[in-house]
Order: sequence, then C-alpha cells, then structure tokens
Amino acid sequence: MDNNYTAMLLVVDRSGSMASIRAEMEESLQALLAEQAKEPGLTTVDLATFDTAYELNHRMADPANVKVEIHPRGGTALWDTLRFCVEGFSKELADLPEHAKPGKVIMVVATDGEENSSVTTNLATVKEMIQSKQDHEQWEMVFLGANQDAIKEAKNLIAMIKITVPQMACTVIDRAIQIHGGMGVSQDTPLAKFYVYARTVRLADGPDEVHMFQLGRNLAKEYES
Repeated sequence: MDNNYTAMLLVVDRSGSMASIRAEMEESLQALLAEQAKEPGLTTVDLATFDTAYELNHRMADPANVKVEIHPRGGTALWDTLRFCVEGFSKELADLPEHAKPGKVIMVVATDGEENSSVTTNLATVKEMIQSKQDHEQWEMVFLGANQDAIKEAKNLIAMIKITVPQMACTVIDRAIQIHGGMGVSQDTPLAKFYVYARTVRLADGPDEVHMFQLGRNLAKEYES
C-alpha cells in the first residue's frame, strides 16, 4: 500500500434539477480538486457524471487536469449510479499491484438528492455498500448538496415541489397572458418567453407523471405492513 497515494472518486449529478445550482456546484467541485492537487503525494481522480444514465468522464486523472462541467438534462438515477460507480472503482483499485494501492480513498457525491430513475438499485443497497466501504476499507465519504439521511427524509417533499411549483408557475403566467390579451403573446412583453421556460421546466427533470409515480410509490411504502 502506498500511503502517499490518494484515489478520489467524484460522482456528479447532471440531471435537470441541477440547473439552478449548476454554477455554484461546478465552482465548489473545482475548488475541491484544486485543494486536493496541492496535497503532498500522488492523487488520481475518477469523475463520473449522471442523469438517467451515467458516464465515466475521467479515469485515474491528475486533479489539475480535471474540469467539472454540468450540463443539466434528464432524470436522476442516483441509486443505480452510486452502485455502478462503487463497484467499478473498487475493481479498479483491486486490480492495482499491492504496493500501488492507495493509502486513502475519498468518494465525493454531488447531487440535489432527488432520486427518480433508478431501476435496479434501492437506497438500502446503496447505504449498505457505502457503510461497508467505510467500515472495512476506510473510505472517506463527502456528500455535497445532500447526505444519505437528508435524501431519505426530503425526497417526498422534493417530489411534491417538482410537481406543484412548475404547474403553479404555468398557471400564473397563463393568467397574466390572458389579462394582456394579444399583447401577452407578442414580443411587447416577456410573458410568452416566461411561459415557454416554465413549461419546459415541467419536462427538464422528467415529466410531472414521473414525479407523481415516485411520490405515490414512496408514500405507499411508508404504509406497507
């Protein structure tokens, strides 16, 4: 084992719901990488970004050469992505010669915490995997934007917000257009542009029906015997 070697796994949410915090998250992650690059010894970075699918953007890269770019789109397959990334990163490290294995492993997860697209993995499986890595392999975990417990407690409220707020915005703008008559859909006011944006938000992180289905499933599970 090389105690002067730090291996970092960076898992970054690029789903549609990240649009409002995109710039702040990119800035925070670049600052994190810059600080890590200053640390003595060797550091390598694996960067994965995800929406409904995930992509490995960098593998064992120099942190100084990694640029985090978030282009929001699609849904959030958080549980599936975390499982795939933990499994893949673990195999990558296991394949290293014994003398070259990292003395420190850091996993950073940057997400708004709203899961709505995983198909093969659930929260319990992810928590068990991560806890095992922490207990038996001393992985250090960093959650930016949300932690595991916050994700679990807030997911129903987040789903409700994603259903209700865009619908209300569309309703308010539509009434404003109606009040202005023909002018409301002309270039003389920004209302038409506002409506197009508000309507697009209802699709950006998955249509309303996806959030309704996720919310219903979550609530039903709470009352299962």
